[in-house]
This record gives sequence, structure tokens and C-alpha cells, in this order.
Amino acid sequence: MLEIFSTLLVLYILLFIASIYLKDNSLVDIFWWIWFVIIAFMSFLNSEQWISQYLVTWLVILWGVRIALHIWMRKLKHSWEDPRYAEWRKEWWNGIYFYVRSFFQVYVLQLVLMMVVSSAIIITNSFYGDIWKQDQYILPNFQVLNDAIVNCGDDTNCIDAASIS
Repeated sequence: MLEIFSTLLVLYILLFIASIYLKDNSLVDIFWWIWFVIIAFMSFLNSEQWISQYLVTWLVILWGVRIALHIWMRKLKHSWEDPRYAEWRKEWWNGIYFYVRSFFQVYVLQLVLMMVVSSAIIITNSFYGDIWKQDQYILPNFQVLNDAIVNCGDDTNCIDAASIS
């Protein structure tokens, strides 16, 4: 996990430097999805590589690349900075204050959020043993979720579904 965090920190710093040079913080929106791919790939390389880990990793890779390409193609059509970041650039005076604040409010915040959001990927790929064979842990939870969804179709059974253990 520390290896993934430190790799992402270096990549975020490099992206921040590129955004200063290009005067475009909206680059972070494209790379947000690429970081998921990197996290999935790095955590997969350190896994036992069970079928569930292959499945999760490849689904994340396909999803991340697809969305990153979509945002990148949209960025090619409209080369200006995203209006959110352009507004911040005006509000924060586009000086040293802007660079410090954008580094922490955009890049560091996204790094922290990235680690939280991708924790499911990291946990899945760090699980030792095939997660789908762990019936005593996984399947009862799916059953509770399924019962809650099915029984909450009418409001009378929602309390009963939530109390299933």
C-alpha cells in the first residue's frame, strides 16, 4: 500500500508541475481515471493472482482507460481549462497562493480520495486466497444485501430485511 501511495504521490507532483507549465489544472480530471488503472495493476502484481483478482483488475483497467480516453477526447475538442479550475485561478490570484492552494486542494485532496475510493481494489487484490471461494465471508453478505433489496420493494418488510444476520 505504501508503494502505491508513494508512486501516486510522485505522479501527482509531476502532473502538478505539468499543469503549471500548461496553465491547465483540468489535466487532473483525465489522469484521475489512469490512477485507478495504476492502482489496480500495481496491487494485482503483488497479489496471488486468483481469478477474482484478474476479474477486478481487468474490469478496473477497461473502465479507467475508457473514461480517461473519453475525457481526453473531449479535452482535445475544447482545449481551454475546465471552468471550475479557471474560476479558482481567478479567485486565487494566479500567483504563488494559487499554486500552493491548488496543489493541496486539487492534487493532494484527490490523492487522499483516490486511496479511499480505490481501497476496494487494493483489498481485493491483497486478499490471500480466492475471494469467491470464501463462502463463510462473502456469500452471506451477498444474501443479506439481496434479501434487503428484494424485501424492501414494499416498505413493510424493510425492517425485517435489515435485521437479517
